[in-house]
Order: sequence, then structure tokens, then C-alpha cells
Amino acid sequence: MHSTAESQWQEAEAQIKRYAAAPRVEALRQGTTLHKIIMQFVAGKLVRMEEVVL
Repeated sequence: MHSTAESQWQEAEAQIKRYAAAPRVEALRQGTTLHKIIMQFVAGKLVRMEEVVL
């Protein structure tokens, strides 16, 4: 069973992948590299940060 933090992380990962694949984002980045980074905070403290690879 996944913890709340893990469920939130998985939701954030799916969301950032959808955003990155959006046509508007593709147009705005104009051939540059888009780094998809998720930062997770608990009580104002950074507890996890990772770059998401498609």
C-alpha cells in the first residue's frame, strides 16, 4: 500500500509528463531541453527532489 506522500509523488509525475507533452509547451521551448523537476515538501522542508525522465 502506498503512503500519501508516494501517491502525491506519482500524481505529480503523471501531471508533469502531461504538461511537458502539451503542444503549447513544445512550441514555447523551441528546441531547447526541458528539465522536468518535481520537488516535494513536508511542513515547509524539502524531502524529495528528482528530475523526471519521459
